Amino acid sequence: MRDTTGVVAPDAAVKREPTPIGALFEAAFRRYGSAVVGYTLWSIAVGVVPGVVAIAFRNSGNVLFAFVAASTFSHLFLCAILTALVTGTTRTHLWPAAAVSLLGAVITGLVFYFAGPFALALYPVLVFGPIATASGDVSAVRALPFGVRVALRDWGRAYGVLLGLGLIAVFLWFAFFLSFAPLGGESHQIATLVFTMLVFSPIAALVERNLYGDTTGRKVLPPTVSLDQRERGKKRRRA
Repeated sequence: MRDTTGVVAPDAAVKREPTPIGALFEAAFRRYGSAVVGYTLWSIAVGVVPGVVAIAFRNSGNVLFAFVAASTFSHLFLCAILTALVTGTTRTHLWPAAAVSLLGAVITGLVFYFAGPFALALYPVLVFGPIATASGDVSAVRALPFGVRVALRDWGRAYGVLLGLGLIAVFLWFAFFLSFAPLGGESHQIATLVFTMLVFSPIAALVERNLYGDTTGRKVLPPTVSLDQRERGKKRRRA
């Protein structure tokens, strides 16, 4: 699936006001809804990694640590894939982006091992590295420091997006928790977790891709999305 909207070349000559967070989310939901099958297939493809890791470490005491690290890699790599589909760099920049994603996963896993859920605070400063590499903005060696600078340069929106994504994750978890309640036992818990991740991961990747593009001066909103908060969610009228 080739996504033809999203991160495009920056226009350095034009200074724009930052795009409202709500518009970034709306654009992500519209893109996800327009190609839900394709995004779900990509989510399943990268979701194989944490599944295999969880099975491999199921009898060890480090299964949770390994699963968190693998899930982080899976998501960061999905962010890179969805960016490369826009920029047309899947053949040239995807594997370097995978290496950056792996490094981000190792960092997250180590922080989670010592600090538990506080590792989530690293997400905004790690997610832009794979996106920057996949878009061809920087090399893999410079990706993480560059991503940290981009995130901290607009830290208010970076962590505002993290809060919004957290609310979406909670909503999806409860929705699937209720939907799969008849299964009961471990099947209920596994189904809830799997389907939450399959839906949440591409949505989060699209939102972060939009935020990175907007922060670095790119046009990220399709014509159907308005910058006016009063029109949020409404279809734009044709002239």
